[in-house]
Amino acid sequence: MGPIEPHRDYVKELLQTTPVTMIHQWLCGDGKLKVSLTTFRRWVHENLPEEAARSKITALRTDAEPGLKTQIDYGSLGES
Repeated sequence: MGPIEPHRDYVKELLQTTPVTMIHQWLCGDGKLKVSLTTFRRWVHENLPEEAARSKITALRTDAEPGLKTQIDYGSLGES
């Protein structure tokens, strides 16, 4: 068992609303994980492919004249 496997359920749950980079940052910041971002990304894509695909964020953009709209990026989109 590798160093990421014990965190599988936590990572799987967070992938519903959080980018892979942020999850890696949280785990490493809390001292729970010591692997590179590249290794973490590879593990996620190999072990949780469906969740990884859903975690990709798509920003919706509409055309408007400059100064007419304000947009805020919260980092995730909900399903409609």
